[in-house]
Amino acid sequence: TRADTPRADPAPVTVPPPKEAERVSYGADPSQYADLYRPRGRARGVVVVIHGGFWKALYDETLGRPLARSLAAQGWAAWNLEYRRVGNGGGVPETLDDVAAGIDALADTPGLRPGPVVTLGHSAGGHLAVATATHFDQRHPGEQQGADRRRDQQFDQRQTPHAAPWGAGGDRHHHFAFSVSSAVRTCL
Repeated sequence: TRADTPRADPAPVTVPPPKEAERVSYGADPSQYADLYRPRGRARGVVVVIHGGFWKALYDETLGRPLARSLAAQGWAAWNLEYRRVGNGGGVPETLDDVAAGIDALADTPGLRPGPVVTLGHSAGGHLAVATATHFDQRHPGEQQGADRRRDQQFDQRQTPHAAPWGAGGDRHHHFAFSVSSAVRTCL
């Protein structure tokens, strides 16, 4: 093959959910789902785990499973998000739209209480986590007040992306985005 010939990614295979997680669909495409890992007891909040893998169909949410399990063991609800990737209908804007729709679906998921929502992405998932913070900031401008704004300033001082409120039906959630490397496992 020629070096400048694009290589097609193999068609993705939708993997079954792990036994300890609940699968929640947020769209009609087979890649539009999240696996929810619930902690024992009341959740401290929700961490949206966004896998990396060049946004290519070859890589899927199984990359986020170890982190999602660890987060649930530490008291967080983990929302391990799958999305359409290049090679299975993704790209721009589809991939970005899927991540936003997947996070929006949290508001309709039974048993999740309002609270902090953190997006945590590895590699290309980190780009999506930060892009999502911008998305919600634009959709809900000016909604932050008082303590929320002060907390954001503390995060900004540490050079991390700021929080933006989001939610449906009057629920208030806060969205924090972090782009991290695989070293995050050593922090948990």
